[in-house]
Amino acid sequence: MEDEIVMKNQGRIRDVATGPDGYLYVILNGGPFSGIVRLEPVGK
Repeated sequence: MEDEIVMKNQGRIRDVATGPDGYLYVILNGGPFSGIVRLEPVGK
């Protein structure tokens, strides 16, 4: 298994949860973007 940085300098991560659609949702605060972000896989 490998580690991958998917969000850098985006603010403080307040919470991470899996939604009913299977995607990861991240709540960000204090960076260039504050709000909820849905993480989607790219090019499997």
